[in-house]
Amino acid sequence: MRLKTILIIAEAVFWLSAVTACNNAGLQPHEAAVAVGAITVDAANTWIVLPVRSKKEYLSKQLGGEGEQHMHGIARSLANPDIIYLSQDVAQLWKSIDAGKTWNKLKCANMFVKYAQGIEVDPVNSDIVFAIVMHHTSMDVDNARKYAGLYRSTDGGDSWTLVLHALSDINRSYQHTVAYDAGSIGKKCATRWYAAFNGTAIYRSDNAGISWRKIQSIDKNEIVHSLQINPVNGNLYFASQGGVSVLESRIGKLRHLSDNGIPRGGVTSVALHPKNNDVIYAVLEGKGLYISENAGRRFELLKAFNAYHVFINQGFPEVIYLTGESESLVSKDAGTSWKQIRLAPPSGLGREWKRKMCGKLTGIAPDPRNPANAVAYSQADLWRTNTYGAIFIHSAEKFTGFSWHWWNSGAAFDTWNSDRFIFMNCDVGMVITENAGGYFERCAIPWSWVRKRINWTGMYAGDIMPVAGSRVIVASCGMYFTTKLLRSADGGKNWSIVDDEYNNNLFVKFHPHAPDIVYAGGKISENSGISFRTIEYLKKNNAEILGMCAACPDTIYAVTKPRTTILRSDDRGAAWKVYARAPWLLNRLDSKPTFAVHPKNPNIVYTIDAGGDLVKYDGASFTPLGVLKNTGMSDSGNFVSVIASDVRFPDILYAGTYMAGTPCVWRSTDGGCTWVDISANLPRAGCGPIAVHPLTGDVMMGTNFGTWIYPPPYGSPNSIYAKTRRTSH
Repeated sequence: MRLKTILIIAEAVFWLSAVTACNNAGLQPHEAAVAVGAITVDAANTWIVLPVRSKKEYLSKQLGGEGEQHMHGIARSLANPDIIYLSQDVAQLWKSIDAGKTWNKLKCANMFVKYAQGIEVDPVNSDIVFAIVMHHTSMDVDNARKYAGLYRSTDGGDSWTLVLHALSDINRSYQHTVAYDAGSIGKKCATRWYAAFNGTAIYRSDNAGISWRKIQSIDKNEIVHSLQINPVNGNLYFASQGGVSVLESRIGKLRHLSDNGIPRGGVTSVALHPKNNDVIYAVLEGKGLYISENAGRRFELLKAFNAYHVFINQGFPEVIYLTGESESLVSKDAGTSWKQIRLAPPSGLGREWKRKMCGKLTGIAPDPRNPANAVAYSQADLWRTNTYGAIFIHSAEKFTGFSWHWWNSGAAFDTWNSDRFIFMNCDVGMVITENAGGYFERCAIPWSWVRKRINWTGMYAGDIMPVAGSRVIVASCGMYFTTKLLRSADGGKNWSIVDDEYNNNLFVKFHPHAPDIVYAGGKISENSGISFRTIEYLKKNNAEILGMCAACPDTIYAVTKPRTTILRSDDRGAAWKVYARAPWLLNRLDSKPTFAVHPKNPNIVYTIDAGGDLVKYDGASFTPLGVLKNTGMSDSGNFVSVIASDVRFPDILYAGTYMAGTPCVWRSTDGGCTWVDISANLPRAGCGPIAVHPLTGDVMMGTNFGTWIYPPPYGSPNSIYAKTRRTSH
C-alpha cells in the first residue's frame, strides 16, 4: 500500500537527546528514548480487537471472547443455519458465519441508534436482516428519538436503512418482536413481516419490509415479548404482560386466549409447532409451559417450571428448550421428559457467575439440520451444544465487550514498561496485562464488599504509580458517578479503601515528577494514595480535577458543575483561578465533559462549543477545530465526545464523535487544522473513550464491544498494535 507522507520528523529517527525530548514533551528520559519514523497515513490500516483473554486462552491460542454486555435477541438463518445474528443491549449487532464458533461485530453503518432489541433474518436470503433499535431513555441525545425504530439490511448487517420510525420501551429480556409469515415465503424472500413496539403498536409489511402500516395499537404500559404467525391462515399470536393473544388476519379481530386454560398473568413466550400450527406453546412467567393442540382454544400445563422462554427446533420440533430463572431445561421427546442444561464455562477473568444458563436474558437458536445442535446466549456470554444441551461449551471467540468504556482515565499505562497497562471496567472491575495485552489478569475487589463497603464492583478511572517497578495503583470504584477511592500496593491483587466518601472521581492521576502526589476528583493525596484530603476551593465551587499538562504537571485543570467554568492551578492545587467561562455546557450527554489538556503547552485546553464541535482554548478565546463538519448528520445532535493527543507529538490529535451509524474517529497531524477520518472498519456505534499509549503511540478505544486499537502514524518498534495482530488475528 502506497503511503502518503504527511510530516517528516526533523530530529531524524532517534531523538538526539532524551533529556531535550523530556523538556519538550514533559516525559522522563526512559519514556522518550524510542525510535520513531516519519509520520504517515496508511490507507490500509484497520482497527483490530485487543481481546481480554485469560492466560489459559492465550497459551492455547484461543482468540478470546469475554462478552460482558447482554444480548436481547438471536436469529438463525433457515437458508444457511451457519449464519446467526445477535442483537446486543448497548452495542447493536453481532454475527457468526460458522454456526456460533466465532463472532464478529457488524459495522452497522447508518444505524443511528445502538440499543438493539428484537431481530430476525429472512428465511430465504440470509443477508436480509431486520432489527428494532432504540434510543435509551436515560441517554437520549437531542434528536436520537427520530432515529429509533425498525432497521433493514440487505448486505448482511454492514449497512442499514430505517424503514419504520417507532418508539419502544427498552425490554431487558429475550424477545422475538420481529417475525415473518412463513406463508409468504417466495423465491427471493419472505414478503409479509410483523414488528411489535412496546407501548406503541404492532405493524405489518406486505412488500418485504420496505413499507409498513399499523395494524394494532398497544397499551402504553404493555410489553410484547414474542410474535408468531400461523402460515396457513395468517393469524398472529403474541405474548405480552397481558397474556397470550391472537390477531385474526382475515377479520382483524383481536382475541385474548389467556382465559383458555392459562391462569392470568404475563406470558413471556409463545411458539408454534413448525409442522402442525394448531399446536401452540406458551410460557406463563414463573409458572410453566402450556400447550394447546387446537389453535389456542384450550391450553393445558405441559411442564410446571419457573420459566421464561420456550424455543422449538424448526427441523425437529420434538426438541424443546425451556429457559428459567435459575436453570434451563431441554426435552428430546416433545415435553414428555426433561433434563437440566449444563455449561462448561472457561476459567479465569471473573467468569464465576457464568456457570448456569438461566435468566430472562437467555436465548437459544436450535440447528434445524441437526436435533442435537444449538447455539445460545446467557449471562452475557455465548455457548453451543452438540449433545442436546447435556453440555453447552463456551463459544464466544472474538465476542468482546470487556473494556474501559467510561472516560479516558479508564486506561492507564506503566511509563517504565510499554507492555504493562490496565483497563477499568464499569461492571466487573480492573484487568492488568504485563505482556502487551497477550493476556490479562483480573484485579477486582471482592464481591463480599458490595453493599457492605462499596456499592458496586465497577471501576472507572485509575493510574499506575510512575516509579520503575512500582506495583502501586490508585483507582475509583463503585457505581458510575458515585465511587470511592481504592489503592493497591501489589499490582491489583489486593485493595484497600483509602477514601470512604462517594464522589464522581472521573480523573485519577499521579504527578509524573512527584509520584507521591495523586489527584482524584476534587481531592489530592501527598503520600502516593494512602490517604486523600479535600481541596476546599474545588469543594466550594463544586468542581473536580479533569486534566493535567504532561510537560508541566504542576498545572492542573478542574471543571465545575454545571460544566461551564474551567479552573486552573499552577502549583499542584494550592491556588486556583478561573481560566475560562463558557456561555454553554461543556458536556452533552451526562456529567462527563469533553475535556483534555495539551500535553506540552499548559495554556491550551480542548473542549466543545455550544454546537458540540471541538474547540481549543488558549487563555484568550475559543478556536473552532471543525470536526463535526466532516461527519455530516448536522441535525442529529451529534457532538465531539472525546479528545486525546499523543504526548510525544502534541500535534497528533484524535477526536471522537458520539452519534452511532456514522464515521466517528478523526485524526489530525497538524494540531487540529485538518482532520482525516480513520474510522475505517470500526463498528459504527459511536466513539468510546480514547487513550494514546505514551510510549508507543498506539491508539486504544474502549467501547461496549470491546477494546479496539489502531497504529500510530509513524514507525513504532514496540507497537502494541503489531504485537496484537501477530497473536490475536
